[in-house]
Amino acid sequence: MNKKHILLIENGPDELAFFTDALEKSQLSFLCSTARSSEQATRILKNLVPYIIFLDVSLVTSEDIEFLSRMKRNQKVPVIMYSISPQEQHENDKANYLQLPRCVQTMANLLQHLLLN
Repeated sequence: MNKKHILLIENGPDELAFFTDALEKSQLSFLCSTARSSEQATRILKNLVPYIIFLDVSLVTSEDIEFLSRMKRNQKVPVIMYSISPQEQHENDKANYLQLPRCVQTMANLLQHLLLN
């Protein structure tokens, strides 16, 4: 049986470590592919249709919004944009926006809720 994939688009080493620690602590059986830029994510998505995409809001450009909209429409892949700071939230993305908690266990619990429901 193939494991489901998460694509994490993040260029900050601390946030990357936080997310992967939370995923490990959640004990979910998902594989996590990471990209440090939207260009790298585009290359990954040519060979992978993830179960869900987590995208650091600070990396989003207008071209990314168009690409991700097509991805959601054509592949039905949920995209969750997130940030550590609430002021980075984009007005048009409130429904798909997540402010990361500061605690790894809280993030692990949140991942369990998002990925199992």
